[in-house]
Amino acid sequence: MRGSTLLVALTLVIAACGDDAPAAVEGTTSTRRTTSTSTKITPSTATTARPPTLEVRTDLPYYETAAGGVRHLDVYQPTDGSGHRLVVVFHANPVFGNTKANVEQLATLIAERGAVVVAPTYGETLSMFDMGAIAMEAERWFVDEGTCAVWAAVELAEEVGADPGLLTLVGDVTGSGPTHVATFRPPDEVEGCLVPPATTEVETAILFETDRLWTPDIWDDVIRDDPGFMERMQPWDPIAAGGDTKVFFLSGEREDANTVRSLDGVPYLESEWVRLRDPDGELTEYFDELGLLDDGLMSFSDTSRVAIEVLKDAGWAAEFAVVPGVGHSLSTPESKEFIADLVFADPPS
Repeated sequence: MRGSTLLVALTLVIAACGDDAPAAVEGTTSTRRTTSTSTKITPSTATTARPPTLEVRTDLPYYETAAGGVRHLDVYQPTDGSGHRLVVVFHANPVFGNTKANVEQLATLIAERGAVVVAPTYGETLSMFDMGAIAMEAERWFVDEGTCAVWAAVELAEEVGADPGLLTLVGDVTGSGPTHVATFRPPDEVEGCLVPPATTEVETAILFETDRLWTPDIWDDVIRDDPGFMERMQPWDPIAAGGDTKVFFLSGEREDANTVRSLDGVPYLESEWVRLRDPDGELTEYFDELGLLDDGLMSFSDTSRVAIEVLKDAGWAAEFAVVPGVGHSLSTPESKEFIADLVFADPPS
């Protein structure tokens, strides 16, 4: 097993926003009819029953910030009984104003297939020109707010007809940050969390377009000023110990629309960009084996493939897949179908 810097490829997500779904109406419930879908990935035969209607509960509080702000979540609940899969969907970048409203379409689609879906808002809008401030806030967003949202989902499970033993987390771009932390290293307690800690293990984790501090190079100053930042954001010990969670790393098919950097023509292996992220040179072997530096570029597909190799080496059931027709956003109905298929798919081998 290589050292902890191999998990640099599994640390953090701050990248562009996801789809533009309409916001839920505060304090209301709604009923929706199901629609047929096409299956791209073989679903589990035990979990594909489709309920005729959903009840949607909006703006349930789950976390209070030190400044007194309250984070809320929505619950999409099938009306046909209990024992449903429990799915938490984390939206894309809050820095750009994304909230739980941005995953309404995806959450509805998954719930219509027979799962209880919890969609929390985490984070807040900040200036992209202050990466230091974003980095400090991101630790709280991912570790505290994200984990608390998962605990809240588990706390609500019985009431809303879900089985917490069938817990799935979905992270859309930046939402892969809290997904990653809650899957591999949830904290023991969270100040400000309105529910008690939960020990339920994640059965399936689905992470789309995770940049893990590799791309773009906007993180250079943060890492240079605080070398311990990467180590704090990567739960190496529990990952290296292996686990039973099924992990899917996804990337959009249109790599031209992804964040890809060539460092102004400076070869990766000769740049400070690599030295900051791989100070011991332990990831270089992975780069060479996978041919990731052959074209002088680095994409989300590249970093996701590295992450999968690291997880497999540690004994996790992990798989890399390409989402057809999109770049750095789950912007099409087909891409949302793809995620819903994965929620109910057979596990990776």
